[in-house]
Amino acid sequence: MKDFCSAGVLENCQSEELNMDTNRYLKAVNIEWDVDLAEDLDSLPKEVQIPDGMTDTEEISDYLSNLTGFCHRGFGLKET
Repeated sequence: MKDFCSAGVLENCQSEELNMDTNRYLKAVNIEWDVDLAEDLDSLPKEVQIPDGMTDTEEISDYLSNLTGFCHRGFGLKET
């Protein structure tokens, strides 16, 4: 497992392209969802498969928020 952007330090990863082998896929893990109500966490994914070819961390961040309708405070990325 390679951890590219650890939760809480996403600002250090913004606008960086990740170098990956073409046969590997990314999954967002350890997502820190920004919710007002703790029960909202029950309906949010703990991991999200990232679409093929999406490697820019800012684009991935936007993808996670657009997918769920919730903002987040950070996430990790794992090659699968």
